[in-house]
Amino acid sequence: MVRWMRTSFLMVAWAIGAAGAQAQVQAQPIQPRLVHDCRLSDRHGLLPQRIFLLEMPAPGQVDVWDGAVKATVGQPMPATVVEDTPQTLRLKWEVRGLRATTTRGSGTQIDVIYNAVYQRGGALTMTAEILGGYENPLAQGTGSCTPG
Repeated sequence: MVRWMRTSFLMVAWAIGAAGAQAQVQAQPIQPRLVHDCRLSDRHGLLPQRIFLLEMPAPGQVDVWDGAVKATVGQPMPATVVEDTPQTLRLKWEVRGLRATTTRGSGTQIDVIYNAVYQRGGALTMTAEILGGYENPLAQGTGSCTPG
């Protein structure tokens, strides 16, 4: 009985140690292959003034990082790559639970779908659509990006 318990304890300790080692390996951040520093302007204030597009080493993987993503997710989040050519990068992503203030001054949480079209080395066009039946649910802005 004691030998079985000792063996079981060692197996559990090994499993916990292996899981911890695996978590340590997975926790190491992956460095982006290319970072695009983008600046935008829009009339509605729904779009970020600055956003980073992080092209990751894996083909077709791009993460986005801006104030809305920082406030809701806390780290860069993956975007869906709709188009990726040498000239154009087209992305789509959704931010859920973004804190906002209504026109009546009350606080609320909104879900927003973002679309971005980046003409590599130059212009960026973005749209943001608030889900859920709000007035003026669509914002559009333009800007430019600097690869860095």
